[in-house]
Amino acid sequence: MTVVVTTGDASSRVELETALRKTHPEIPIVDLGGLAVSEALSLPAVADSSHLWFLTPDSRPAPGCLDELLDALGATESIAAVGPKIMHSGRIVSAGVTTTSAGARFNPVGTGEIDQGQRDSDIDTLALDLPGMLIATADLERIGAPSRLLGASHRGIEYSRRLRDLGRRVVLAPSARLEISAEHAARLGSSAHPPVSRSQIRSEQRYRLSLAAPWLPALICLLVLGRAKDAVLALLANDVRTASWHLSALLGLGADARSTAKVRRANVRRSRLAKRSGNAHLAPLFADPDELAVQRRSMHAAEETRRDHERRGLATPDEADLHQVGDTEEEIDSFSRLEVSGGPGLFRQPLTLLLVVAAAMSGFLSHRLFGPGHLTGGALGSTDVSFADLISRLLDPVVDVSTGIEAPADPYHVVLTILSLPFLGNVDLMVRTLLLLAPILAAIAAHACARVIVRKAWVRALAGLLWIAAPVFTTAIPAGRLGVVLVWITAPLFVLALRRTLRSGSVAAAAAAGLLLFVIVAGVPLLLVAGLALTAYLLATGRGLRHLWLLAPTLALGWPWLLGLLREPGALLVMPGQSPAPPPPPTYLLALGYPGPIDTTWAGTLLQGLGIDGVDAGTLALWMPLLLLPMLILAFLTLTEARLKLSKLMWAVGLYLSGLLLATVQIVLPAQVGPFHLIGSYPAAGLTLLSLGAVMLLTLGADRTTAKSTSRRRLPMRSLAGLVAVAALGMIVLEAGTSAGTSTDSTTSGSPGVVHAQESGRVPALAADRAASETRARTLALDEVDGEVLTSLISTADDTVAGTSTIHAAEAVGGWPWERRPLPIADDQVLIAQSAAALSADDAVDVRSLLARLGADFVLVDGGARSLQTSVAATSGLVEVGPTESGRLWHVDKPASGRFLIRESDGTLSTAHVRGDTVDVPAGGDGRSLIVATGIDDLTATLDGVDLPRPDTADDDWAATFSLPASGGTVVLEHGSPLYAPGVIAGLGLGLLCLLVAIPFGSGRHRASQEAKP
Repeated sequence: MTVVVTTGDASSRVELETALRKTHPEIPIVDLGGLAVSEALSLPAVADSSHLWFLTPDSRPAPGCLDELLDALGATESIAAVGPKIMHSGRIVSAGVTTTSAGARFNPVGTGEIDQGQRDSDIDTLALDLPGMLIATADLERIGAPSRLLGASHRGIEYSRRLRDLGRRVVLAPSARLEISAEHAARLGSSAHPPVSRSQIRSEQRYRLSLAAPWLPALICLLVLGRAKDAVLALLANDVRTASWHLSALLGLGADARSTAKVRRANVRRSRLAKRSGNAHLAPLFADPDELAVQRRSMHAAEETRRDHERRGLATPDEADLHQVGDTEEEIDSFSRLEVSGGPGLFRQPLTLLLVVAAAMSGFLSHRLFGPGHLTGGALGSTDVSFADLISRLLDPVVDVSTGIEAPADPYHVVLTILSLPFLGNVDLMVRTLLLLAPILAAIAAHACARVIVRKAWVRALAGLLWIAAPVFTTAIPAGRLGVVLVWITAPLFVLALRRTLRSGSVAAAAAAGLLLFVIVAGVPLLLVAGLALTAYLLATGRGLRHLWLLAPTLALGWPWLLGLLREPGALLVMPGQSPAPPPPPTYLLALGYPGPIDTTWAGTLLQGLGIDGVDAGTLALWMPLLLLPMLILAFLTLTEARLKLSKLMWAVGLYLSGLLLATVQIVLPAQVGPFHLIGSYPAAGLTLLSLGAVMLLTLGADRTTAKSTSRRRLPMRSLAGLVAVAALGMIVLEAGTSAGTSTDSTTSGSPGVVHAQESGRVPALAADRAASETRARTLALDEVDGEVLTSLISTADDTVAGTSTIHAAEAVGGWPWERRPLPIADDQVLIAQSAAALSADDAVDVRSLLARLGADFVLVDGGARSLQTSVAATSGLVEVGPTESGRLWHVDKPASGRFLIRESDGTLSTAHVRGDTVDVPAGGDGRSLIVATGIDDLTATLDGVDLPRPDTADDDWAATFSLPASGGTVVLEHGSPLYAPGVIAGLGLGLLCLLVAIPFGSGRHRASQEAKP
């Protein structure tokens, strides 16, 4: 005799040895975990034994249990396995089990059934549960060892089926008793419906798959349809958790099929030897589905009775009270066959209501996304760019903006490029879709993240509502601040991934958190500091070197930008894009999460339309503190009454206070220089942390304060939580009204600006064609705002999402954060300012020489600047083209156009034609020079592999000048390191590696390999 355990756990084996030492010290115990069958049979303890007795670590056989089993097994040769009556605390757990024809487990023993000798007859049964099962050692070679993959509820059933398929009998020996633990006993009941856990569904699915061949494809199709149907029914029954379990089982179907392949093939071989092709020999032993339905109702009634007695404080009822199941057919039919649980329906599920609010918010805030053309305005550059432009921006460190500048592509461009891949490189369609779905995606992410701290469905929905109602988010969508949108979607997911890697030690979760952190840094660069601090803390506290994956994607994908930060650390203060930040809000509004002052002019206009006059915008703005009063009260009660765990309270308050401090610092630090004033940085980083802390605090408060009994409440807390939800809806409506009432003009016209569809670009078609041709001409754009002339030199990529760069924007100021000052104006900007002054001087000054040095062929004046148009018209050297959609256009009347010029020895200029990075130079005389109007510092030119020298003197300090030979030829222009593009490509490859690490491959194969060993 040998006792067998198959756990593969040495501590479990020692536990069983200690328990059996008093009653059966002579029986050796062997753990077959991790051994093949041939290896198991070669063990002396197994080879010398006649019987194998399968026990679990918690098994405690009664005296005489083994003798009763041996007597029952030796009664006749047809019996292959016998098992005891399994008990726990005087109640029967299992006395033989069976299944339905579909594989659902049926245990005839009622829940909590007291042993009164009512199941003491020797009976044939389909199967036995594994604890206490006794077989002959010779059968181990025929049927193998029990599967370790299947759950405890189906492991013994599947093992008994192997013997049944060989024509042998499986018998219960009720006089043999065996005690098991309560935890194990809870797994051996009948299959509940609806399922009570995800493991129950997966266990039944694996059991069916282990017996599927040769009809595996048909079973897989049946399981797919069944899981989808069960998920839909659970959703309609307002049972989201059960629906997620069925979907999880559907997604794990492939892994389950692979992991059970070895068991399935072995069962096919045994069936082939026994010449069996179906289940007809087992049909009499299967449970009728009606029997299982009655048993499920018995389980449900017992649970309800137990809960009722617990609520009343009564003693646990006896067995007769536990099973009030009618014996008549009429009473049985009174129960519905559709057994579902939950609330009144899908459309009253809190998550559904949250998604409806998010969809409505998306419609109100994103209505300008529809229409022909491309998107522009607000903080969003023109989306009229191709995927090739994005790739070129990543591989080339030069930004084709103004007179040209060397600036690496920031992570923002990498994210735009990757997100454009599913849209076949259509950047405009990607941006429209992202802005349209932003509230819905952010709500779902926040709802999922809220499960970390709360469990109630309505509280999680409240957390999602508060998250999407944050002012910094609701103002970002109509203003086109894609960086904030990206952060609001990914920040909750980052929290989930970080929590998973901390709890499970998963490297895949750490890599996923690193990818999400890269997206967050791309949206709000200053959060890189928070990411560095978090990583350093995790490494310093010994949480594992796997957390280096938090920074790996940022290092791989954004290394050029990180190197640029060493020269210009102020780039951390700048949001992606080049639009001005709004004016700083009052301190109390900043504490409430608002990035700028509240614009309520639309409400005043609405009231005037209703006949209510005399209410100004300042008076309407006073309603905002009143609107947020419920949130302030809930936050106060949370801090004073909720009795939260200190760790959660510290996280919530710490995030809020650190975010408020950071936002305050951001609005007082200059980040870039505008045309006439110093622009403060946009406080997105601080407000992100502030919003995280505020939502966490309010969510915990709603969950804890509403859990108290009514007599202990100082206020109707559920009503207060409802007022908080109403306040969140009011904040969304306020921003929707502001968005609807905001002018659709772009920020260059001086208005706040919102995202809108535009038929054509800012540059008229004629000038745009010239900019894209071989001349590479520029356009000087003028606008008048509040009596000041705003000037910008537009090139092919200017004002587009491909032309934005946080490094370039940060170069406008320098110095340490506490002493940042405007940098000296560059030489090319001096020329632009001189040109603007000459064009607006109301005299006939000739500006052709200035514009020629800039490479500008056109002058564009905004259509609303009438006086400025008059001044430009009086200037000498301009030929009016006419009015356009973008404004009034003039052509510069000069012999040489474009920014690539050839100067002869006599000083005359001609245009050099450009193809890519090469310039065609015709043959000519000696003493010629090539002039390139660009601000690139390290630009070099070669002709036939020979570097062209630079003249000793040059007219422009900022323009590049090269001496040309008389023979002419093709000049190749080069800049930057030749290793830059390969380095970017290598970084993208490492980013792909991070993505592969983030995918949890291999778990199914690991389980399959474990199943191959008993």
